[in-house]
Amino acid sequence: METPEGVTVVDHVEEATQTPSGEPATVVTWKVVEPEVFEAELDLVRSLTKSVRTLRAMSVADPAKVGEAGLEPARKSLTVEIKDGEPVIIDLGNPAETADGRQGVYAQRRGGEHLFILPTWMESNLFKSADQLRAAEPDPVPPPTPTPTSTGG
Repeated sequence: METPEGVTVVDHVEEATQTPSGEPATVVTWKVVEPEVFEAELDLVRSLTKSVRTLRAMSVADPAKVGEAGLEPARKSLTVEIKDGEPVIIDLGNPAETADGRQGVYAQRRGGEHLFILPTWMESNLFKSADQLRAAEPDPVPPPTPTPTSTGG
């Protein structure tokens, strides 16, 4: 994810392990690897990947509007590496309005000729800062409370 605030890179990590019974298994985690390395919040990454998989434009925009779309340079860019390793880059530009008055944002697949309008909420679903992706630290376990002892008296 590239925004005016910087670049955030989230990477899918598979680690070989074993089940308690000794069978081979794979543990899948997501790590933020840029601007720093840490484990990403799994539920947030799942939401992010679902948004990428279900990315749908509200409308196709007139290609003649590419000049006003704010895509050169793009305001934000999202690079997704698909299963075969090919990177797909989606550039987001200026706010836009569909012919029926719905608010959105101009978008274009880099290298593509079509111009689209994405729903405004899609932008917030697709772009997360490193701080938003940080897995919450578990609450510390409080020390055990001492039990009173009887003095027998």
